[in-house]
Amino acid sequence: MTLRRSFFWAASAALTVFLVVLLIKISKLDLHVTVQQLKGVSWFSFAKLVLLTAAHVYLSSLKWRRVDASLRRSSDSAPSTTMSFALTSTGVALGQILPVQVSMSAARTLGTYFHGRAFKRGTGGTLFEQAFDVLIVGFLVIASGITRFYHGGGTMWMVCALAMTGIALLALGPVVELIRRQVVLLNARAAAP
Repeated sequence: MTLRRSFFWAASAALTVFLVVLLIKISKLDLHVTVQQLKGVSWFSFAKLVLLTAAHVYLSSLKWRRVDASLRRSSDSAPSTTMSFALTSTGVALGQILPVQVSMSAARTLGTYFHGRAFKRGTGGTLFEQAFDVLIVGFLVIASGITRFYHGGGTMWMVCALAMTGIALLALGPVVELIRRQVVLLNARAAAP
């Protein structure tokens, strides 16, 4: 580990501690009450929540890395896997007080500032990546609507969700081709005088 990297790790840790202390002071949080409430929490449930959050952040950072790879130029440097995970985690943490679209975009835009074309890669890439989440939710809403209409249970919802996933995968090829044609058309218009 280089001296520069060690400095940034130490500065990051110090800033984290400072911000947590500041948050506690500003919110007038009673630590004694908070500790008592945390003692009442099931550790198994807490561990599941932490693991599921970590898995969600990891998958989200992988999706963003895929989108970022298609947005960056050959002259732009790619953020590391650790950096992508850290930026996504920061966006999730900020998402507790800001809308997630704003917090993720801000965290990733600031994080890619030194890697080139921060606004396009950070904000644009994040919003594009999150559009797929909205699309998936849209498909699952249809599965939920069918289940509710027919008064089905978990099995019916799972079958409908798998069917909607199959339809989405079949539609993926034509949708990607449509997007590619639009990009070519827009690039041709931008290049024309």
